[in-house]
Amino acid sequence: MKSSALEAVPHWITIAGEPQCDVDGLELERQWDECFEGMLSRRDAEPNASKRVRQHRFDVMARGLKTAQWMSNGALAAAVKVGANRRMRLRCEQEDLMNELHLERQAAEELQTELSSEMRELRDRCHEQGQTVGLLTQRLADARSAIAGELQDAAAERAALGAELSER
Repeated sequence: MKSSALEAVPHWITIAGEPQCDVDGLELERQWDECFEGMLSRRDAEPNASKRVRQHRFDVMARGLKTAQWMSNGALAAAVKVGANRRMRLRCEQEDLMNELHLERQAAEELQTELSSEMRELRDRCHEQGQTVGLLTQRLADARSAIAGELQDAAAERAALGAELSER
């Protein structure tokens, strides 16, 4: 029976000798073998590398394999795999959040551009309407002056006609 810690482990990871359920595990193993073979062939292809350097590289690779084998068994491996699974989930979540942030920033930039354009249009319309109001105010002042002038002329003519009628 698996513990709750082991239930969080992805199905494709081998735990304590269980067979791998997915081809991806075999693929990872095949890739490791190819990488290891490539390192060995590169090591042998270096004619200037000393025997001690080659031996050191081999020892480091052997220790890495022993560590990987040791960690593939037991609760420590399960804990490490659970941690790896959690890191992967957190990385995926971080990528999702970064994508969401990018989309929100892009939407904010589009909105800001749209609002700036609308503000320019409103400012231009206000300027045009201000000029129209100024022009209408000037016309009203001119009309008022013209009417006041005509009223003065009419009052003067009425006074003249009233004086002419009084003389008769």
